[in-house]
Formats: sequence, structure tokens, C-alpha cells
Amino acid sequence: MQLPYGLILFAAIVGVLSKTAIKEYNTDDNINLMFLAIFFDLLFILSFVYIFKTSDIITSHSLVQILAIILVAMVGIFYYKEHLTMNHLIGILLGLAGIYFLSK
Repeated sequence: MQLPYGLILFAAIVGVLSKTAIKEYNTDDNINLMFLAIFFDLLFILSFVYIFKTSDIITSHSLVQILAIILVAMVGIFYYKEHLTMNHLIGILLGLAGIYFLSK
């Protein structure tokens, strides 16, 4: 079964955008950010509707979640200036290894 890699990446990105909008809402209290988060979550759900039609749930869902974790870590480091610990780095590297093994 062919994995829709582009759609998997899209789902991970909109999932991260949703979480980022929620974090921004918590600091800014702008209701538009909450509506933006809801919009991104809707896109996230719709992308999974198609992903699950074309691929198995174990592989595709795992790939989306691992990619989202890596993307959230990047947003935290580069946008929010959060610090990366050794445990974070090990977790990200294990996530990358997981992506490799899940896509085989």
C-alpha cells in the first residue's frame, strides 16, 4: 500500500499550526487565534479521512505523530526560544529512526 507522504506531512504541519495557535492564544487572548486553531484542526481531521482511505492506520498515524513531535520541537526551539535538552535530542533522534523504520 502506497503511503501518501505529502498528505502525511501536511497533516503533521497543520497539527503543529493548530497547537501553535493555541499557545499564542494563551499569551495574546485574541479569539481569532482560537478560530484559527479550530480551522487547522478541521484540516487535520480531513487529511486523516483521506490518509486512512489509502494507507494503514498503524504506519500513517505513527508517521504523522512522530513528524508532529519533531516539528513542535523545531517551533519550540526556533520560534519560542526554548532550550533543547539531551533527553529531547535523544527523543528526536529516536523519532527520526522511527520514521525510517515505519516507511520501510
